[in-house]
Amino acid sequence: WRALRVDELYHSLCAGPRAALPGVLREGIEACRFDTAVAREWARVVADAAEDTGAEHLRVWSDDLGDALADDTLGALRALELLLTRAHSRATAVSKRQASMPSRRTPGSAARGPAHREWYSSSTRRAR
Repeated sequence: WRALRVDELYHSLCAGPRAALPGVLREGIEACRFDTAVAREWARVVADAAEDTGAEHLRVWSDDLGDALADDTLGALRALELLLTRAHSRATAVSKRQASMPSRRTPGSAARGPAHREWYSSSTRRAR
């Protein structure tokens, strides 16, 4: 069954390298849970897709995963560390970007739905 899953991951990466990558990375977490050998199988999929598509972001992932998985004892752990570090960096960047955007909502309306916001905006127009 693993060989079929590996083929499926490879084809999804080749069909849409950017769109498929998050799901493939999630699969990598599961591969690392087994052991370094299984994680290397998974990383080989990323490497093969990087080579066949020419997608630079896949090549970067492939190189970094190859480095992390070179250690027979701690390879899977290092690959998980890489995945977590990049996920944290990305989440931090998104959070900072969102924090720098001006809010269009009235104070306290974040938890309220669109019907309330519509009512609020129409009632403040009537009050003027």
